[in-house]
Amino acid sequence: NLWSRKKWELFILAATHWASTYEETDDYQEGIQIVESAIRKIETEASELTHLTSFLYHKIGFIYIYAFKYDLALPAHQKQLELLEKHYAKDSNWEFVMAYNGFARIERKLGELEKSLDYYLKAKEIIEKLNLENFYWTTVTYRGLIRLYSNHLGNMEEAIKLSKRAFEFAQARFGGNAFEMVPYYLG
Repeated sequence: NLWSRKKWELFILAATHWASTYEETDDYQEGIQIVESAIRKIETEASELTHLTSFLYHKIGFIYIYAFKYDLALPAHQKQLELLEKHYAKDSNWEFVMAYNGFARIERKLGELEKSLDYYLKAKEIIEKLNLENFYWTTVTYRGLIRLYSNHLGNMEEAIKLSKRAFEFAQARFGGNAFEMVPYYLG
């Protein structure tokens, strides 16, 4: 029922926030254990909602990224994408944008700049194709692309073009307050 699903969504949110407190610490494994415990609980007590654990796998990936354990982050993001593809049409919502951003960040950290670019562009394509208004993942995607083009690929022309597009998005969404949103895009 709806309440049951909402309860589990709140449980997932609480687990990810709790695990986030261990990001960028020497105790990052504590955060991983929290998330893995939440996944097991959902799998045993609400197996019909296992697809919701994709967000938890995303959190595991990012905890490992912050710990510079990219080889461990990659399988977590692969599991996230696998769960999404089982439950939704491919590239049909913002959760795929979230997954591709995870892959993009890992590949960038590994020095695989073209692979990183491909994932960021895939996320951007979904945002534009579906006209998504998820502010957070739109900003993460544009910020990742802008940084990749300007800091790693040396393509300032593309970085500026994307910065303008990001500003247009903020302008359409926030009107006169769009200028205040620029730091979110530029990081």
